[in-house]
Amino acid sequence: MANIFKELKRELGLLNAEKHLRRVPLELELIREKIISIEEVFDFAKEYATSVHHQSSSNVGDRLNYYLTEGNLNHRKVASYFKVPPATVAGNIHYASKACSTLLGDVVNRLMEAEDLETVRASLSDFRQIKKSVMNHYDLPEILLKKVQKRKGKSSPYIKSSPYIVIPSK
Repeated sequence: MANIFKELKRELGLLNAEKHLRRVPLELELIREKIISIEEVFDFAKEYATSVHHQSSSNVGDRLNYYLTEGNLNHRKVASYFKVPPATVAGNIHYASKACSTLLGDVVNRLMEAEDLETVRASLSDFRQIKKSVMNHYDLPEILLKKVQKRKGKSSPYIKSSPYIVIPSK
């Protein structure tokens, strides 16, 4: 896969268009299941790409988040927003896409090529196992905090290295 993010977005667009053309209930159900599954994989890929493999002091995660949300998968728009060369952003995207493809490539291919509901459900189950094995449950509060800060327009480069706050129970 060249850019897993663009592939997933393209596949979602094709499935949404195909959904309006199909009339057979079984085919519609398959398309709906594929859309739901690919959206779940895409959401995880966005979260995974922006939260791992970056130094805490860099803004690579911020660039990737902007690329995947407001940048509409356009690296030139991201480059102009962050005032960095487009080649730098393209490199960031390439490595993030490669990391996601290595992790999720087989599942994504099976979802895209699935011809029946059982294959879609089995692929989604495999994806959820991968998701469980990759996501460290101790990182989830940091990821959620980072998301909240981004929504409010505040970004801290030190979230990844911040110590955990332990509240003693009584």
